Amino acid sequence: MADLHAYMEQTGCDTLLKNPFGGVDSLIFAQLAYIEYDSAARRMPCALSELDQQVDDFGIREDDNRLLLRLAATMPRFKDSRALWYADELSESETKQFAAVTFLLPDGTAYISFRGTDSTIVGWKEDFMLAFTTPVPAQARSVEYLNRVAARINAPLRVGGHSKGGNLAVYAAAFCDEDIQRRIIGVYSHDGPGFDEDTLALKGYRAIKDRVQRFIPVSSMVGMMMEQDTAFTVVDSTSVGLMQHNPYTWRIQNGEFVTRDRLGFAGLMISGGQKEWFRRMSEEKRRYMTDTLFDILSAANPRTLQDLTRDKGALLKSAAALVKLSPEDRKQMWEIAKTFLYCLYQGSGYALKTRLDEVSKKADELIGRKGE
Repeated sequence: MADLHAYMEQTGCDTLLKNPFGGVDSLIFAQLAYIEYDSAARRMPCALSELDQQVDDFGIREDDNRLLLRLAATMPRFKDSRALWYADELSESETKQFAAVTFLLPDGTAYISFRGTDSTIVGWKEDFMLAFTTPVPAQARSVEYLNRVAARINAPLRVGGHSKGGNLAVYAAAFCDEDIQRRIIGVYSHDGPGFDEDTLALKGYRAIKDRVQRFIPVSSMVGMMMEQDTAFTVVDSTSVGLMQHNPYTWRIQNGEFVTRDRLGFAGLMISGGQKEWFRRMSEEKRRYMTDTLFDILSAANPRTLQDLTRDKGALLKSAAALVKLSPEDRKQMWEIAKTFLYCLYQGSGYALKTRLDEVSKKADELIGRKGE
């Protein structure tokens, strides 16, 4: 077994011309979008072999990402890829958190990589908005970015991302200009949430659907949110529960993801539970919940979730905002919370039924074989 770092060390000497681009390579380029390239942007286009020295430590908040970039800068498979057109936008007034970077690969293709959710309050609120708004600002911006980048280069296109970045990749590929969409050879969503049913029914999405590759961990929670109507690959993980969302826990062997033939109980529970929640909660209720929740969290004007957890004063201000809710607001929020817990309970029933159906099917198959 190996993780992303070990994969790079083991296969890094195999060029993309010798060993073609695959799902693990996509995850690497998707993860590189989490790095803040502000200090290096003015020097772009820039090969990964040079980029490592130009990105300051402030731009790489996770040690795993620091090592990932360092390995990418030295391995023949990745080091000649050139990064360019870095964008990083945060707007409280628009409730938009968007970042993307493009990589020109040695095999003559381009990989447009969209960043997932960062730790900002704005980013998390925009995630919640996916439950009642399409497009959210980052989705609309992803289409603009893809159209603009593709118009500047003449190369086959790959589009991908992790978490919300995977959602943005699929959305951008579905609703970009038709001539650009025809150039897309692969769309990669690594544990990215889905869309509402109306979006899945649109012509743009139907046109790109067969080029979408979804990878989700065995106990996926994020990747099973919203509606998904494409097949997915279930990836084994060294962790449990929500921690499996971290791609550095995904198992890799012989250059490919270690896969499972089915989702774990948590993934099935989330899948069933969220469908029940959407059925019970109107769009207006979902909007109300999001606005009220983030009004409470923003009472102390924190920039990130870490600001809330590290600052006792910020937590107290948020607690005070909760107490100051009107009786009607408190009642509605409590009803929403109860509905959410009930839907999770319903989801656990769905997961249990699915498992029992699988056991029953296997038992019938065994009995059938014995009777032959």
